Amino acid sequence: MKKILFMVIILVIIIAIAYSQCAHNSQSVATSKSTQASAEIPKIAGLNTARLTTPQIQQLAKILDEEMCPCGKPVSFNQCLSIAAQCSPAIFLGQWIADRMADGVPANLLAEATTKEIGGGFASKPENIVLDGYARQGAANPKIRIVEFADFTCVHCRAATKSLHSFAQKYPNEIEIMFKHMPLANHPMALSAAEAAEAAGLQGKFWEMHDALFDNQNKLNKDLILGLAKAIGLNFAQFQKDLESKQVKDKVIKSTEEARRLGLAGTPTFFFNSRQYNLSFDLNGFELRRRMELARPQSELNALKKGSHSEKQASAPNANAVAQAQ
Repeated sequence: MKKILFMVIILVIIIAIAYSQCAHNSQSVATSKSTQASAEIPKIAGLNTARLTTPQIQQLAKILDEEMCPCGKPVSFNQCLSIAAQCSPAIFLGQWIADRMADGVPANLLAEATTKEIGGGFASKPENIVLDGYARQGAANPKIRIVEFADFTCVHCRAATKSLHSFAQKYPNEIEIMFKHMPLANHPMALSAAEAAEAAGLQGKFWEMHDALFDNQNKLNKDLILGLAKAIGLNFAQFQKDLESKQVKDKVIKSTEEARRLGLAGTPTFFFNSRQYNLSFDLNGFELRRRMELARPQSELNALKKGSHSEKQASAPNANAVAQAQ
């Protein structure tokens, strides 16, 4: 009996040791995996990634590694973040990408928007946009001029325009908004609405008609447009005459042709200081581009001053690219 009891005790000890070793080994493996996962988290200079998961940080790093520096430097976006003193727009745009990713925006959509915003927007050469004669409002001496190409019957234009005007009202001495027409052929009332806005503009009430058209876009027809003209206090007979005038029709046609020349694919399309805007049509996106535009002069100055005398020749092509982008 004592012998059996002794054997049972020995067996319990062996099992206890075995389980202790399994637990210890599991802990070691877990620690090893944790260390490995930790080592795989990319380091991204200058950005707050606290809201991101490890896979999201890896996706963010991939976007930044594959994209060019927003300030035209011959380095990747990720490398540009390490020299943020020379390119603060990189920090602004990089943080926006990180924040939108944390909000749940898919990485592929953010990658596409970033490529468009840098290559076809902020870092692109400014476009030659005709400004004379088109409706504008806001700052008399703006730091940022925003040109909008839109269609009064476009649902996305209505939402984006409301966001844009709310944004501009925050900076009345800094931002000017200009409206240009891009009536889409597949929208039956788009051309008539554009002509109505320009006819109202001849009586100094472009923006009143602008707002009325957007507010009633779901039920626009020619009779309603005439009713809106009366509602906003236009000289009705003059409005009817102007609607049919060559002046009004040519103005809308020229704006539409310009949109085609610029290669615009749809509405709305915005230009900040003559460079296309390719981010979200909301306050976050508009605010981001504002900060980038206001930082542009200093960033480009730093790019031109970069380095010692021995670096100047090597950086000259980049300096030229920056100068061309102004």
